[in-house]
Amino acid sequence: MAVGGSGGEKAAVLLLPPVLFLCFLSGLASAGLHVVGDKQQWRDGVNYSEWTTRSHFYIQDWLVFYFQKGMYDVVQVRNELAYNQCLAGDPVLNWSRGHSFAMQLNHTGRYYFICSRGYCYGGMKFSILVEPLPHQPRPLPRLQRRSPLSFPRSGLWPPPWRRL
Repeated sequence: MAVGGSGGEKAAVLLLPPVLFLCFLSGLASAGLHVVGDKQQWRDGVNYSEWTTRSHFYIQDWLVFYFQKGMYDVVQVRNELAYNQCLAGDPVLNWSRGHSFAMQLNHTGRYYFICSRGYCYGGMKFSILVEPLPHQPRPLPRLQRRSPLSFPRSGLWPPPWRRL
């Protein structure tokens, strides 16, 4: 019976850390995806204030709303007053078709969302602060090419055994 794994298993183990590192780096550069309400989705009876505290929202992230067709809508209102009073008369956007809606957060600042079909008064609303992307580490300075090693022609070069 052989001890240890096959060559393919050893290669896979050796490749795993670099692959995981590359996945980590690609995750830093890509936008986040936030399903509103997580598993509970966009519906009445969900504490969206609690949901928003579990995530950070950055520019280029995506919000995805899943909701029951014909029952709910997604309204982005312009300001805190409209948000607090559930006023949907002058929306930034209003989406009521289908059963889902996705939007990219394309600027920093405060976003306000409500359901305009009466459920807002029961708490079907949330506000998020979209922040700039976290600072990426500065790239390392480019290495300058150096000429091949050269030794001074002093008494150290060539070595004594080669001087003959």
